[in-house]
Amino acid sequence: MKDLFGYTGKNIIIDGAASGMGLATVRLLVELGANVWALDIKDVPVPVKKFILCDLSKKDSIDSVIEQLPDDIDRVFCCAGLPGAPFSVLDVMSVNFIGHRYLIETLLNRMKNAGAVAIISSLAGMEWMKNYQMVGKMLATSGFEEAVSWVQANEQRIKDAGGAYGFSKQCLCAYVALKAMEFLSKGVRINSLSPAPTQTPMMPYFEQEHGQENIKAYSVGGRYATPEEMAEPLLFLNSDMARFITGFDLKVDNGFVAGMIMQQLGALK
Repeated sequence: MKDLFGYTGKNIIIDGAASGMGLATVRLLVELGANVWALDIKDVPVPVKKFILCDLSKKDSIDSVIEQLPDDIDRVFCCAGLPGAPFSVLDVMSVNFIGHRYLIETLLNRMKNAGAVAIISSLAGMEWMKNYQMVGKMLATSGFEEAVSWVQANEQRIKDAGGAYGFSKQCLCAYVALKAMEFLSKGVRINSLSPAPTQTPMMPYFEQEHGQENIKAYSVGGRYATPEEMAEPLLFLNSDMARFITGFDLKVDNGFVAGMIMQQLGALK
């Protein structure tokens, strides 16, 4: 059968590879015959091409990783993330947005053969257009250090806007839209995936900070999604089958957004 996904023999970079949706994605990529360079702060329990220790909150760590990656890269998956409390605003913004952006843009020139980037965002980022006056200022920063300085100077504004987790995800969704045409001119697609609540190691943090009932209010069907239910559409977004899709945020939410817009969620209670 034809290799519809197109991952066989491809050089794949994936951060956040050791757990949750990232690990589920790594397992699928390995099964599909990809050469996987897996990045995380802890080892990956899957036989990949190479595991590299990486802390996305530190520029020096990312620079060290970049030196160990191949010159030709086909796909980049950004799956790492922090949930908010108990982590600081700067740590959350650095891992969830600043580190991803720095890694992607540093590797952009290595994606020479119809490359693609797929980022895990969140339903928490879906109202980025309403907050673009602030989001746009974050996106206007240049490089890692300037972005860190902006966050430090605007920490209270980020908290007042709903917190670092939601703001970081708004920045990711906006970044995908902002960079779609620029990246396409270089032959690279970029998309994001916004999951419904998913049963990953981050979930207890969300439940503790926001309350289990509030988190479950975003879940349609009476359960959280599994990591595999997010990894599979993420894999599609970066595959050959999605070669005409870019600048898009795919909401994988079991109909939550549609039900909210059409005021139909009450019918499921």
